[in-house]
Amino acid sequence: MGELLRPDPVFFNSDYSKQNSLHDDDTLEDAICFDDNSVFHDNSKKHVTSCKKKKRRHDAKKSGCNSFNTYNNKTKKLTQKELDIKKKKEKAYRIIKRGFDIATAGSAIAVGSPVFLLITLMVKASDGGQPIYSQERLGKDGTHIRIYKFRSMRVDAEDLKDLLSPKQRDQFYNEYKIDNDPRVTKIGRLLRKTSIDELPQLFNVLDGDMTLIGPRPIVNGEVKQYGKKVEKLLSVKPGLTGYWQAYARNKATYKSGARQRMELFYVDHRSLTFDFKILLKTVISVINQEGAQ
Repeated sequence: MGELLRPDPVFFNSDYSKQNSLHDDDTLEDAICFDDNSVFHDNSKKHVTSCKKKKRRHDAKKSGCNSFNTYNNKTKKLTQKELDIKKKKEKAYRIIKRGFDIATAGSAIAVGSPVFLLITLMVKASDGGQPIYSQERLGKDGTHIRIYKFRSMRVDAEDLKDLLSPKQRDQFYNEYKIDNDPRVTKIGRLLRKTSIDELPQLFNVLDGDMTLIGPRPIVNGEVKQYGKKVEKLLSVKPGLTGYWQAYARNKATYKSGARQRMELFYVDHRSLTFDFKILLKTVISVINQEGAQ
């Protein structure tokens, strides 16, 4: 099971990240490593060695050395035949992925409709407010889409920003989320902990605005976090769950740059196998209640 769910990174500590700022074109492999005590969750000798190799490749790249095949291959020009094969694979991937989205989202909505109704009634009964919350986000190619969630905050949440501490306000304006938000209702905490609040986005998936697996949809204010790489991020549909959300939701932040690297890493390496690993990790995270804090 450990092999199946890998990659599952332990991120570099804050001191290392400050001393070794990564370039825009660094890969997630660079971001995962490196300090002597933080490698991969299983901390096996095999992966310690692997991580050290990645660190050496990163150092070599920073010094201008191109002797490593890993980086030479990244800049290798593809032949027309190779480009055609790549396009066909990408098209097949999109078709299969869309079919899986429709089948899975449709089935989940049909089977889970009694649960959806129960949650709707519980949220409504808790304070009398609207049970569904909608928000405008950016979809594929920067189009504006409206995503849906079960409401987990008080109806007057926008008027209660004075309840936030300076630290919480700083986190909100940098990360667009707050740990232990005092505006979250009792039932909202349960919904967030189990990630059930995200389930109405199955309708977004069925409609085609989102996909099951992909980078999480961002708001306009988050665009600046990705700089010149935002076009790459928005070149694919946003997902109900994704690499960042499944593996490091409460660990990888915008401030450290780890969240951006994880989301962009997915865009560069998306595949059916990778999607399956993320989906499986998401299910395990939901069971273990590793959702938003």
